[in-house]
Amino acid sequence: MSPIFAIQEHHLTACSQLSVTVFNCEPWNEAWTLETAQTRLSHIFNSPGFVGLGYQNPDLIGLVLGNWEPWEEHRIFFLREICIHPEYQHRGIGSQLINQLNDDLSHLNVRRIYLITQSQTPAEAFYLRNEFSHSAKMLLMTKTLC
Repeated sequence: MSPIFAIQEHHLTACSQLSVTVFNCEPWNEAWTLETAQTRLSHIFNSPGFVGLGYQNPDLIGLVLGNWEPWEEHRIFFLREICIHPEYQHRGIGSQLINQLNDDLSHLNVRRIYLITQSQTPAEAFYLRNEFSHSAKMLLMTKTLC
């Protein structure tokens, strides 16, 4: 039996707990609570085109979440979240999740995955190792509101 499974609504509490554990420590040092993580992940889960995969061993130790949307004659996928419990990082779990996600998305006629991450972090290096590249066509721009 594969440790990778499709995330369902009843998994959201465990996903939220994992997210808090991962993103409140190095290198992110964010300030998530279980409530704020649950709100965010529920929003992603309830968005059209949701695709989510979890990795259990036996508890949830990794996840990848996002949404596909129509684009021209195919679909694109916005990878919203990937995280692996700190004690299980650097063991290939994230790559296994990405590989399974690639397979699942190809069956949904998804032709491109895009994401946003911080530069010069272990996440950037992870994505580059997993065949993502910096986009020459796209530019991430932001505006901070109050």
